[in-house]
Amino acid sequence: SFDLAALQLQGTYGPKPKLKPTQNSKFDQHSQQNNDTQKAFYKPGLIAYDLHKYLGQAVLKKYLPGDRNSCEGKILQYRANKFGNMSRHDCWLRYAKMLRSNKKLYNYFGGAWYRGVRIQGDGDGVGAGMNGKKGMGDYHSGGGNSNSIVKADRNTNDLLVGINEHAITFVNPITQNVVERYQMEEILTFGYRSNAFLFVAGTLMTQSKMQIATMHGKAMNRLVRTHIDLRVRDAEKKGQKVNVPVANGM
Repeated sequence: SFDLAALQLQGTYGPKPKLKPTQNSKFDQHSQQNNDTQKAFYKPGLIAYDLHKYLGQAVLKKYLPGDRNSCEGKILQYRANKFGNMSRHDCWLRYAKMLRSNKKLYNYFGGAWYRGVRIQGDGDGVGAGMNGKKGMGDYHSGGGNSNSIVKADRNTNDLLVGINEHAITFVNPITQNVVERYQMEEILTFGYRSNAFLFVAGTLMTQSKMQIATMHGKAMNRLVRTHIDLRVRDAEKKGQKVNVPVANGM
């Protein structure tokens, strides 16, 4: 966590940050000439009240509110010791690489998040033999493959919906807990209308239907379609047999 925070800090301001003009302008010029710009800039108080932008709540709980300065000092120390000479560009490349390699962030990296409300009573456990199109009404649809499904607690209706190349994740916006997650391989059918997004996931024998009331249905549908299309292309390049999703009513 502190490595990522230090990289973010270095990536934001860089190895040669611009100092704000002060009354002692001669000292500022002297410090820059002596390569002390970093010491003058990366000092206590720089991000003391912006720690929430660099660290997650799980880490901040250990430090706030009483040990704020120690937390900031740790980030500053990590930055100076590990990344002080890195350019902003290299920092963000390293940052992205660390996120991609972190298995805990696998289903979150590169995701787009949308607010929505789950619509209940729309046939969550769909029986065997359903072709993925029943009940979609005037939805514009596309399809995909399914291997398995993992069911989780479904008591929360107010949701944050995250979509990345690996999965669709539903998060409780209050507790930040994952309510449910479907891998892209599990998506059988998906679609949208002006005020909702819907998809069916699972296997041919066991399927679940999720309908989310949202004003971002079209954008969510387009994003899911893009990720599935990319996965299909990658599989074809590797010579793997895949069932190409069929668009319906687009």
